[in-house]
Amino acid sequence: MGVIETALAATAEGKKVYWVGGIDAYQINELQDIYWYAMAAPDKVRNKKLLDDFQDYGEYQEVAKATKDPEMSRAIKIIGSYDSLPDLLTLLRLNTVKEEFGADITVSTAHRCKGLEWDNVQLYDDFPDVLDPELDIATRDDEINLLYVASTRAMRVLALNSAVEMVIRYITHKRLVEKQMKLAAEATEDGATQ
Repeated sequence: MGVIETALAATAEGKKVYWVGGIDAYQINELQDIYWYAMAAPDKVRNKKLLDDFQDYGEYQEVAKATKDPEMSRAIKIIGSYDSLPDLLTLLRLNTVKEEFGADITVSTAHRCKGLEWDNVQLYDDFPDVLDPELDIATRDDEINLLYVASTRAMRVLALNSAVEMVIRYITHKRLVEKQMKLAAEATEDGATQ
């Protein structure tokens, strides 16, 4: 959903968008279905599983909040941010190009960008807090690896997101503390030998 938000902003500025993996690989249709569900127009929802899984849009919102699902939460945010989302999604499709050289902006998930590079990369702020103590170790490792992949796609300029900034601050602080502890230990040793 973060990729869709970026693409919506770009097309609002009249930019052409290239989608790594193609636009159909992203959740455009799902977002439109959720929009119609939110507008109490279930007859316009194409994916009937949405109707089976949630009694109404209110329940969808409750589940998103209870599970802290980032994709569901972002879909709710997008729907709340745009008045005529179906028209904007149509414009988004019209401003999509099939070849990257014809695009003003390239959008991708961190998973899809592995092995690719661009001069300038801006990371969207949709990574979880990798320093959250409640995050299980396997998830933390996966997210750190994903941050690494996304961060190393830039050949010249990387616009950091808050997750990368947080990791940098954490590492910097940790190194400073380790250095201070080492200096304190050396001072203690020097005092003991005199």
